[in-house]
Order: sequence, then structure tokens, then C-alpha cells
Amino acid sequence: IHVRSTFSKGSTFKVCLPLAESDQTEVTTASKTPVQVSHSGTILVADDAIEVRKTVASVLESFGHNVIQASDGIDAIEKFYAHQHEISLVISDIVMPRMDGVDSVLEMRKTYPELPVIFMTGYDAPKEKTQKILDNETSMLLNKPFKTAELSKLVNKLINRNG
Repeated sequence: IHVRSTFSKGSTFKVCLPLAESDQTEVTTASKTPVQVSHSGTILVADDAIEVRKTVASVLESFGHNVIQASDGIDAIEKFYAHQHEISLVISDIVMPRMDGVDSVLEMRKTYPELPVIFMTGYDAPKEKTQKILDNETSMLLNKPFKTAELSKLVNKLINRNG
């Protein structure tokens, strides 16, 4: 454990753990509940936390999806307009610098009003912003941390909602 503390700024803790082989019970449990992918598509993932963004992208790619990554709301809008005819779903963090996820999705929906979106958040979602956009038909909320199966279920539901 490495600790760095700066007066009136806070502390940083780095915990380094060795890699471990997974035990047999985890393998057995995982094999009993495979994640089913019923459709693949191109998904835009927007999150300012690079670790979260890359992990979500990796999971989605393992399901057979193409993934475009964006670092914030403005980057997401730019990538959306560059690939709007390919994108079948947006997964966006709500709280990001420069432009938050809700505002960026509202901008994207000026072109594609029924754009399916999964909003991710590690905080309580700000009700005043999300109540006008969360409808459980084209927009859903996923609280961090979440399980791969939860992500897969929502992705499949939104991508297949018309099919």
C-alpha cells in the first residue's frame, strides 16, 4: 500500500495486489450463467474515467460489439456525428467534465430522437436532469459498480427493442 497525502488537497492510496488464479468455484459459477448476446452492434461508450471506459469497452467487445470510446460529453457528440449511421446504442457516464452525459445525449437526440442510451453513474443520479430523459424504453440507468450480466441484459434489451 502506497499513501500520498497533501495538506488541504487529500490523500491518494495505491493498493498493489498480486494476480491470482481463479478458484474452481468461480469457474463453475460462471459457466452456469453464461451471458447471452442476441444481437451485436456499434456502441458509443463515454466516460471520463479511462479505466471504466476501457473495461466497459472490453466487456462489450467480448460480446461481439464494436465499440467507439469517448472521454467526455463533447468528445461523445463529435464521435456520434462521425459515426451516427453505425451507432446502435450509447452508454454514457452522467457526471463528466466539459459536458455531462445527459446534455450530450440530448444533443445527439436532436438528430436521432429514439437513440437508445444506458446512463452509468457512481453517484445518486441528479433527478432534475435525468427525469426528463429516463423512460425505460430508450433510456435506462445503471449504477456503478455493476455486474457484467446487468450490463449485458440492458444492452440486449435496448438494441433489440425494435426487433
